[in-house]
Amino acid sequence: MEEDYIMDEQTFTVRTVKAPVKNKEGNITGVIGIFEDITNLRQMEKVVQESEKKYRLLIENQTDLVSRDDT
Repeated sequence: MEEDYIMDEQTFTVRTVKAPVKNKEGNITGVIGIFEDITNLRQMEKVVQESEKKYRLLIENQTDLVSRDDT
């Protein structure tokens, strides 16, 4: 699960994994959780998406012939 976490007025995006902790009888006695800060990953994804959007608009609006020789 991904969720926002706020600390000291800053918002972080974290990926969390949570699981119940059970005793010998199988009763839930607590919860254990692990989280990973993926804020930078999400920010980089946004930058890439914006770049792709700009490139796509450039290509779609291209009126001149563009040729590429890969030999």
